[in-house]
Amino acid sequence: MRASDRLSLASFAATALAMLTLFPITQDRSFVLWSLGAMALVSVVTALVRRTVAGEAGALISELAVLIGISGGLAVVLADDLGPVEAVRELAAAGVHHLESQSAPMEASPAVVWLMVTAVGTTLVLTDLLVSVLARPSWGLAPGLTLFLIPALALADDLSPVAGVAVIAGYCLILLAEGINRTERWRRGVIDDPAHPTRSVSPVLWGSAAVVVVPAIALSLVAWLAIPTGSLSFVPGGHGDGGAGPLQLSDPTLDLRRNLNRPDDVPVLTYTTTAPADADDRDEGVYLRIASLPYLDANGWQNSAIDVLPGQPGRIPGVNAESPQRRHTEIQIGDFDSEYLPLPYFPRQLIVPGEWGYDPLSLVYIATSGDRGRATRDLTYSVDSVDLDPDGERLSVARGGSPDDVDITGTLPADLPDEIVALALEITAEAPTDALKAAALQAYLRGGTFEYSTEPAPGSGYEALTNFLFEDQRGYCEQFAAAMAVMARVLGIPSRVAIGFLPGDKVGDTWEVTTHDLHAWPELYFEGIGWTRWEPTPGNGTVPPDWTLQRSGSGDETTAPPTSTEPTDEAEPTFEPTLQPSDPNAEPSDDPLGPNELPDARWGLAQTIGAGLGLVVVVAVLLLPGTLRALRRRRRLSGGGDLGESVEDAWAEVRDSVIDARGSWPSGSPRVISDQLSTGLLATAAPQVTELAVLVERARYARTPGSVGQPELVTLVSDIRTALAEPASRGQRIRMALLPPSLMKPRSGRRAG
Repeated sequence: MRASDRLSLASFAATALAMLTLFPITQDRSFVLWSLGAMALVSVVTALVRRTVAGEAGALISELAVLIGISGGLAVVLADDLGPVEAVRELAAAGVHHLESQSAPMEASPAVVWLMVTAVGTTLVLTDLLVSVLARPSWGLAPGLTLFLIPALALADDLSPVAGVAVIAGYCLILLAEGINRTERWRRGVIDDPAHPTRSVSPVLWGSAAVVVVPAIALSLVAWLAIPTGSLSFVPGGHGDGGAGPLQLSDPTLDLRRNLNRPDDVPVLTYTTTAPADADDRDEGVYLRIASLPYLDANGWQNSAIDVLPGQPGRIPGVNAESPQRRHTEIQIGDFDSEYLPLPYFPRQLIVPGEWGYDPLSLVYIATSGDRGRATRDLTYSVDSVDLDPDGERLSVARGGSPDDVDITGTLPADLPDEIVALALEITAEAPTDALKAAALQAYLRGGTFEYSTEPAPGSGYEALTNFLFEDQRGYCEQFAAAMAVMARVLGIPSRVAIGFLPGDKVGDTWEVTTHDLHAWPELYFEGIGWTRWEPTPGNGTVPPDWTLQRSGSGDETTAPPTSTEPTDEAEPTFEPTLQPSDPNAEPSDDPLGPNELPDARWGLAQTIGAGLGLVVVVAVLLLPGTLRALRRRRRLSGGGDLGESVEDAWAEVRDSVIDARGSWPSGSPRVISDQLSTGLLATAAPQVTELAVLVERARYARTPGSVGQPELVTLVSDIRTALAEPASRGQRIRMALLPPSLMKPRSGRRAG
């Protein structure tokens, strides 16, 4: 096997091992076969081109061309009826959208498959560039490590140690291949030993592997276990370290969708509560809230960066007067994995094992250490909470207030479709106050024209919301909650979407909650009252809270609590379209909320992959000058011409090497130049410089240039370059390799003085 083929094979294996780190990102494994096929084709074509006169330059060009062809061809296959350019554009946009709207492990998507295959292929090209073209195998770790950083930064949970070991193992394979090549070039005492004419190189190689490679992998595994990859609190939105600071949170809407569509209804938790019976002697359970989504953009409702505090919350956000009555709830969770803790709203005193912190704005409790994704499994805990029971008369005249996070919960994206804005204003045109406007929105969504359905809806983000409101009018709790929360913001009422569990079914003295009880509802903020729960979802057994319904009749009855909590089936009132609320006597809000740009508070999967690919591009640009310089050196020392041309090429390479070392090239004849270099910059390689200068003079002026061979010329140049690099610092050597000044000098043929 040729040395170049061995390095190409090692680059292939290292990239394939680094690809294993992408497994936790997606549920779809089809990208593996596509990636392996693309890598194999790139490697085979590159190896064949290297055997031709094109050499390393041709190999680099060919592998880039093959990768571009594979990426474009795969895009055409995955995107029906589109040309290559349109297919790439569509898949890139769809892939980014899928990454932004999903959390790991993502559902299958052809666009993400295309992105991953392209990323893996680019990693292989960069690895081969460093290992083979630039002949820097020690740099071969960088591309695989870049690929590894994508899931390491994006995942909410720590990566398996297998991912780190795979990257290190691939790097060791590259070093092992280079070791074999070096050993084959160094034959004295190994292969050509007269006493052992058939002595094999294998014992030396595998002995080195046992001494270096195996301990390297073992130490990397020990370091991995000692230093969790999840400790990235310095990254905005990254994983926390157990204390106060930003945490990257998983998307609870994904669990909501999966569990509501499960054919089997599996018990999740049980609880007992001291809640009293209501006015109709119906024994009520309690909503158990797990997460809050305050961030709204074109992709829908999402988490935002939060500050997690230890201990118990000191106050209930927005509440002026807290009720002294407490509810005590004992909760036992079974087979349910989550980093969020199911709790009644508002929690006041929590007793729970493990390390947990809370967000002071949403009062959501989150695991802060260990295996966060499984923090709730088999957990038993208790909580004292305050039931929210706003006074109907007071709520009916309340205005949408300004919570502490009003810059997130009270603003609208500038690109919200106009028809959604118009619909919200139309529905609430005859409602005089903010709370009554919210009640009108709830009544509209619970009216007879909308149906509850867990079947997947087409589209996502604004497209799905518009389709739900104006076309299908069918959806499950997430669509109803999202629609009401969006339209509430149109009216100037701060809003967010909560995810949690319905009260469940009572069995004896215990309430049982199942996967099908997962639910979403909107929470709206009113001045002096705080965050209130609303229930726009019809048909799944949900009952709107008393404070969200109005009585029919006259006088004060319009603001009093209703006598029944059954959903209304009344037909939707017909309102004339209007752009402003129709009540001229309604008091204007002191804090009108208009469309504003929202700060990007997330470090999600799409941003991480974008940063990773951007890093790859930056690395490629930084390596370009050094690559061109290395290709020029290889061409000069390849010995393709006659002896005179080879000697001139070697002398030109020495000239450029001196310039790269920040030296000056003397003027004069080769012998004069040799004398000046031998007493200055190249004093340690004076014999080699003198010998090469003599060869240059013979090549130029003698009748016969001599009998020197190409290997001897290569050795002379190599010794001279080594002498130039020896006194240089590590930083100077890196600068010589990456930014060679000789590339900027004009080239005047082969003659270099």
